[in-house]
Amino acid sequence: MKNIIVLLFIVGLLASCQNRETKTEENQNLEETQTSEISNETRTSSSEQTNNDFDVSVFSRDNVDMYGGVALENEEGILCYINEKNKTGEIAIGNDPYSITEININEGIYTFKGEGLEITTSKCNYEEKEADCIYGTFDLVTIKFNNQVKTFENIKLQDCSNLGM
Repeated sequence: MKNIIVLLFIVGLLASCQNRETKTEENQNLEETQTSEISNETRTSSSEQTNNDFDVSVFSRDNVDMYGGVALENEEGILCYINEKNKTGEIAIGNDPYSITEININEGIYTFKGEGLEITTSKCNYEEKEADCIYGTFDLVTIKFNNQVKTFENIKLQDCSNLGM
């Protein structure tokens, strides 16, 4: 009787080891698939980032009504803006104006959208609040325009809307 119990224990142990081996092999295949998918996504992102054949023109501060609006700017001028109340804004790509019709702010990350256009920021480093406006900086701003991507660093925020912070 003892021999039968020992034999059953050994068979059970071997079956358990083989089952683990199969699960380990399945996990390894899953990891390889996920790594391959991530690699493909990275390649897609990299190819988009190198395809930045468009220029973004800046607006003069004198030409933009900031009352109730949000603007992103660098040292040269305003890259884009949107008025929160009437949901209209603009960015100039090349010398052509493109409408911004949507803004979303989620935990300090700003997203602007228009036809064939998406502007996304890193999380804002809010610096000060003055009267009805909030000021801050973004480490990175990404502009996607018709499947092309361009990035900017150290972009300033002026948010005079009721949406921010």
